Amino acid sequence: MGLYAQIEPYLAAAGLSAVGFGSVLLAVYSGMKLFGEHWVTAKFSERLEAFKHGQQREIETLKFSFSASIDRATKLHQREFETLPEAWATLVTAFNSVAAFTAAFQSYADISRMNKDDLEEFFADSDLSKSQQREIELSDDRNSAYQEVVFRIKYTKTADNLREHHLRLVKRAIFMSADLEKQFLEIGDLCWETLSEHRVKHELKEFGARPKKQEFDSTGRQLLDRLEIVVRDRLWSDVAEPAMPSNRYALT
Repeated sequence: MGLYAQIEPYLAAAGLSAVGFGSVLLAVYSGMKLFGEHWVTAKFSERLEAFKHGQQREIETLKFSFSASIDRATKLHQREFETLPEAWATLVTAFNSVAAFTAAFQSYADISRMNKDDLEEFFADSDLSKSQQREIELSDDRNSAYQEVVFRIKYTKTADNLREHHLRLVKRAIFMSADLEKQFLEIGDLCWETLSEHRVKHELKEFGARPKKQEFDSTGRQLLDRLEIVVRDRLWSDVAEPAMPSNRYALT
């Protein structure tokens, strides 16, 4: 017995013929198909919007990270641009102070032959304090006393120049590369060691070999020249080709 024969009594009870039943089935099928298409479309649109939203959030996150990185790099570059000229200027001043103070030849005025009026005039034009002037005046050897006082004054000024450079460098070294900081410290340490050696030798009245002074004279200027090239390159890299050391900071 066929399927139709089996359901015919039920169709008859419902007042449907075979044609009517087919129409009902077609309507149900069409409705289900239409519902299915709408459901699939809705789900696809929902997932597409979720995907777009996720992509947009990722793009915004990347844009924020990139913008933050650029802003941070710009600020660091600006601080480095402010730090390097100051560090270089104070180092050159300190280096030249050490070179001048530790030079083998030192010139001093001969005050042993000055009368009272000439000595007072000389003191008036000097940087000597009143107590230092009295110390020299009361000494049995005015020249030696004067030279000792001048030595202490020059040592203090030289040490102050080195100290100023070191403090400025320590405060702002974080804004320069570790390698650049190392080069600054290497030269600064050599200056300190040379200055300390000079003071100790002077106090002990030793006039023999001075290893640190020899190292300072033989390699100090070379280290400074190499550092100048690096500093110029950092400051002028976006403007022009870095120049060779000018030696304009050298003593004349």
